[in-house]
Amino acid sequence: MGDTKYGALEAKLRDFLAVHTRWDICALQRDRDLTDRLISALAESFRGKADYVAAPESMGYIVGSLMARELGIGFLPIRNAERTRLTEDDRILASYIDHHNHVKSLAVRKSTFPEHKRILLADDWVDTAATMQACTTIIEEADCTLAGIAAFGAGSTDITRSMISSGRLTCIIRPE
Repeated sequence: MGDTKYGALEAKLRDFLAVHTRWDICALQRDRDLTDRLISALAESFRGKADYVAAPESMGYIVGSLMARELGIGFLPIRNAERTRLTEDDRILASYIDHHNHVKSLAVRKSTFPEHKRILLADDWVDTAATMQACTTIIEEADCTLAGIAAFGAGSTDITRSMISSGRLTCIIRPE
């Protein structure tokens, strides 16, 4: 197992993923107790350290909104740019290359994104960290500070390992 800090909770999540795979994370919500325990465990590291939780569309919205509720703070959605009608003057945009080698873009409405706040990023899984790097670019361009990144698990890349060892990424299932 990756991180002994989460012990039995990590084992329960691994058991769930053995049946449902991580691509079916929506099924996790059927088990309210496990979902609540996962969210609470991830949130604990960030209590009092973030003013908002931000998350990328779409699975990130589930984890991010639950984390925001657990922490008693607001939620900031980061949209897929292709799905928005934001004008160039009123958006913060960041592009990245996903794990399928496709160029994607994320965006937020500049006029509604807070300035000078501590932002916790949340997602279900951090594969290559490209999405989180794009989200971080948006947060920095909004004159905010990244409080950290929280996810159920992380892929086995040099970047994700570095993010974990530096304390920037907190996850239940760590790369082996």
